[in-house]
Amino acid sequence: MQKPPFPGLLFHSVVPKPRAEIAHFPLGRFEKLCNALRQRNYRTLTLHEAANVAAPAEGEKTLLLTFDDGLQSVHRHALPVLDFCDFRATVFCISGFYGKKSAWDVFTRNRHLTREEIRAIAQSGHEIGSHTCTHAYLPYLDDQSIGRELSESKMRLEDIIGKAVTSLSFPYGGWNRRIWEIARETGYSAATLYCGGDGDQKGLFPVLGVHQFDSVDDVLAKLATALPLSIIRARSRMMAHFARGTPIWKYRKEYVSV
Repeated sequence: MQKPPFPGLLFHSVVPKPRAEIAHFPLGRFEKLCNALRQRNYRTLTLHEAANVAAPAEGEKTLLLTFDDGLQSVHRHALPVLDFCDFRATVFCISGFYGKKSAWDVFTRNRHLTREEIRAIAQSGHEIGSHTCTHAYLPYLDDQSIGRELSESKMRLEDIIGKAVTSLSFPYGGWNRRIWEIARETGYSAATLYCGGDGDQKGLFPVLGVHQFDSVDDVLAKLATALPLSIIRARSRMMAHFARGTPIWKYRKEYVSV
């Protein structure tokens, strides 16, 4: 099994007072985590940067840092901490939900970034990536619908930030080789793997979810382990399936068996 070139972390919400969602990470703990990473001389990469670097330099601690869903809490709470630590991240946005509340979370409804906030994040040096138009579970869609989800999201985000969008995160972590081929044909060159996969194809990067119950030491352990199979990594992958509900929570008429 191929070892990923960089360890990667995936957050969703960073909030002062977490609620019922497993994906709500406490702001105070996020500040402590970023300070711990900085003290340990970690350097962060966007997904675009990671896709264009063969491997970290000898002795260098390099981390891929990502946020799924493009939620307002990232702009309000996470970004000031990242900027203070001089860390850069990739924020994956859903182009059909600018400023709206999510329609798929099981316990709470989280508000998404506005167009202005997305533009401000890009202008501050972070990467904007695509998380599709509607947060559909892509494996349940036909090829034409997948292409539309990916191409329209890419186009809309590029119109906002004025630069190419080449990075992708699959909603619910749902992907397969058919979807990745369509994504590449659409113009994406890199994607994160959340619920499984080990990056055995060029441009695919595994990331481990960070959840509300994770301590700073837990997150550091996820980064430190050199083994692609370990208890801490297995737990992260398993919890990824619970952190954001399930793809059938809001089943859609366009879902098909393919």
